[in-house]
Parts: sequence; structure tokens; C-alpha cells
Amino acid sequence: MSETARGLVCGSLALTISLLLLALLRPLRGTTLVAPWAWTLLAAWTVAAVELAAVTVGRDWSAGELTAWRFLAATAALCPGMAVLGAKRPQDRAWSFIVAALWGMLGLPALKVLLLPAVATLSLHPAQSWFLAVLGVAPVVNWLPTRYWLSALLVGAGLAWLVWP
Repeated sequence: MSETARGLVCGSLALTISLLLLALLRPLRGTTLVAPWAWTLLAAWTVAAVELAAVTVGRDWSAGELTAWRFLAATAALCPGMAVLGAKRPQDRAWSFIVAALWGMLGLPALKVLLLPAVATLSLHPAQSWFLAVLGVAPVVNWLPTRYWLSALLVGAGLAWLVWP
């Protein structure tokens, strides 16, 4: 798939996800699922923004920078699942700070590539790769024994597709 097509598909998906999420906002108000809702919206637009930027501004990026931006967006996609795991009272509001700290920690390898000129390529320690795998599998396993098991498997497949490379 070409970069332009990939950017347009990601932008269209983010717009569709946003419209679906906006339809769900009213029933979610007052529940602990507002934070996972916001993390989902943020993740969708982060992935779309990176892919759309790759089409426009990305021509000036090196291969390492593009990989770093995509990795940063892929780690954002892990955050909604982690937000759901902490969506219970009384810690539901503080849990968003924990998820934000997790995203910052997961994004450190990408930030090294983007901020340090001496680091040209993104490289993960095997322990980091396993940690990403566990973070992708945990929310899926959480939803498997429910009636949303098929959706959980599809989300898990999407996360694997985003994070794998």
C-alpha cells in the first residue's frame, strides 16, 4: 500500500471512529469509561496524524524517524486497553495519569531516535518487546470471557499489526 493510500485510510478510519465515539459519549457520561473513551479517541487520531504527516511532511524524515513516529503512535494504541483495566472507582481519575506515564515510558525508544542525533534507528531490548506483547494481550484476555470476545480478538489483531514492526 502506498504512503498516500495508507494516510487516507488511517484518516478515514480515525474520522469514523470519532463519529462512533461521539455517539457513545452521552451514555458513557458519569461512568468510569469516559477516560478509556478519551484514550481511544487520542490513539485513533495519533495513528492517523502520524500517517497523514508521513504523506505530507514525512518526505523529509529519515527511515528511522518515520519508524519512531509510527512506534510512538502504536504505543498510544495500547493505552485505551490499559485505561479500561483501571476504570473502577475510586481510582478511575488517577488512573489516567498512570496510563499517561506508561505511554511516556513506552515511547522512550522512539523519543531517543527523534531527539538524539546520534541514535539513527529504533531498537528495542527483547524485554521491551515482551512487555509490549503483554500489554497488547492483557486487555484482550480481559474481554475474552464476555460477549465481546470477537471484538477483543479483532482489537488484539489490530494492536499486533500496529506494534509488530
